[in-house]
Amino acid sequence: MNFTVTSANNPVWANLTNSAITLNVQFQGFDSPVQFTASQSDSEQHGRELFERAAAGEFGAIAAYVAPEVVIPPAPTKEQLLAELQALTAKINALG
Repeated sequence: MNFTVTSANNPVWANLTNSAITLNVQFQGFDSPVQFTASQSDSEQHGRELFERAAAGEFGAIAAYVAPEVVIPPAPTKEQLLAELQALTAKINALG
């Protein structure tokens, strides 16, 4: 399926290798813009064209890739694990 792009803005590299670009794209027939990630190897023609146009600067300078922040929750304490075990044990015992 091919979509017609009516406008695009805010290009950002989508990965460290600069092989994909994420943009805000207004497609013909859509009520509002959508975030779209385009690449040279996109399976759809409109995706490949968007990548080429964005890479050529048509939609402005491409912002640098920023890796998402990885948040690792703290490990549960011994007390928390024991409380969870007790709660589960009570549920199992309630089953009969």
